[in-house]
Amino acid sequence: MKDKKRMLKILSLVLPALAVLLKALPISVRLVWMPGPNEQHVELRSSFDPLPFCYGDIGPLITAILSSLLLLLVLIRAWKGKPTGEGAFWLCLWAAVFSLLPLLMFALSAYPIAAGAISLLLIAEAVVLGIVKKES
Repeated sequence: MKDKKRMLKILSLVLPALAVLLKALPISVRLVWMPGPNEQHVELRSSFDPLPFCYGDIGPLITAILSSLLLLLVLIRAWKGKPTGEGAFWLCLWAAVFSLLPLLMFALSAYPIAAGAISLLLIAEAVVLGIVKKES
């Protein structure tokens, strides 16, 4: 039982750290420019870059901020030796919802594989936090 709690605590720290790391890499947002009728230029950017936000893709920047806050909250709670709490669970769920926003708004053309991995990491983190919340 103690090993399970320890594993859940480690997972609750590692999953948002991986999500923030992927968000920081310049592969998490895809911008598609169309300079001409038959031309297409694809640019990959970091989620912390404000350019996609300025062009109406609000999901990546909000997800990056929420993921960073989640990581900070989980780190502080782990450092103090307290359970993560319900706030981290809801913050993670909102981050997961906003991570899926580009898929809903622009379909697969603006949703790189890294964004899908980030969404899966955030959903897995929500499951881990839900289990921790249920056990405590």
